[in-house]
Amino acid sequence: MTMHAIGIDSHKDSLAACLVDELGTPLDERTFSNDPGGHRALFAWVAAALR
Repeated sequence: MTMHAIGIDSHKDSLAACLVDELGTPLDERTFSNDPGGHRALFAWVAAALR
């Protein structure tokens, strides 16, 4: 089983997210708007990334 972690750096207008593996290697990075639509997009990205 592979372990992953997602870090999120929140800012006033944006959310920067990074998916890393168990060694800390970045696998994917995305930036989302810090509003309801961006939160939905972030949630969808997390759900897809962890499947």
